[in-house]
Amino acid sequence: METPPARPGWYPDPHGTHGERWWDGATWSPEVRAPGPSWCVPGGRGGSPGRAVLLALLLGGAVLLAGIVVGIAALSTREDPLVRVTDAADGERGSSTPGGAGVTLHGIVLPVPEGWRAEGPALVTGRPHRCGDDGDCTPGRITVTAVPGRPGAARARAERDNEAAAEAAYPGASHRLAAAGPVQAAGREGWLVRRVCAPREGVGGYVQSLVFPSPHEPGTLLVVRARLDADADPAGPQVLDETAEGIKIAD
Repeated sequence: METPPARPGWYPDPHGTHGERWWDGATWSPEVRAPGPSWCVPGGRGGSPGRAVLLALLLGGAVLLAGIVVGIAALSTREDPLVRVTDAADGERGSSTPGGAGVTLHGIVLPVPEGWRAEGPALVTGRPHRCGDDGDCTPGRITVTAVPGRPGAARARAERDNEAAAEAAYPGASHRLAAAGPVQAAGREGWLVRRVCAPREGVGGYVQSLVFPSPHEPGTLLVVRARLDADADPAGPQVLDETAEGIKIAD
């Protein structure tokens, strides 16, 4: 007696017809076909390997594409702050000098970070040096400017200001967006944008623009602009977070 095939498939009909009969791995089926390749499997047993692979690939691609689209949508609509300022009460380095020293500018109190000093209408740290369009620069500098604008324009203003500030502070340097998102400043909803600047020569650093509605002047936005060389403060960009968090309304 002829040995049965080891695997399911179409084989020459052992019953003597001139066609092929389906062997399901245990018994010969009643289905007979003319010799030749076919994707048909009798009785619905199995299916086309080629079609199955193709369908799996298409399904996998669709799932991957859907995941990418959902991920992009989640990033573009995220409302949580991308920049989370540090609470001085959590044991981290505090944002102001002992005694809670601060500088009042445009109706807000700007905390003085450790190692910084008030110099005119700004907070600075380090020794002045020559730099680009700004002339004499200090390694760290924070200023407050009042500009006309409605509350809903804070984000657009912060984005525009930060681009201009990056070019002014580090002319010709390449810069990338490091953080952007909503923040609370002096009890007002504002928007913060930070860039990392890398000049071809010299020290790079950070440029930050925080814009929020003035607590005292309707129709006015306050622009808190910060420039910080990479080696200006041991805390790095954390000092910018702490300063933003410490802004309060002047009495």
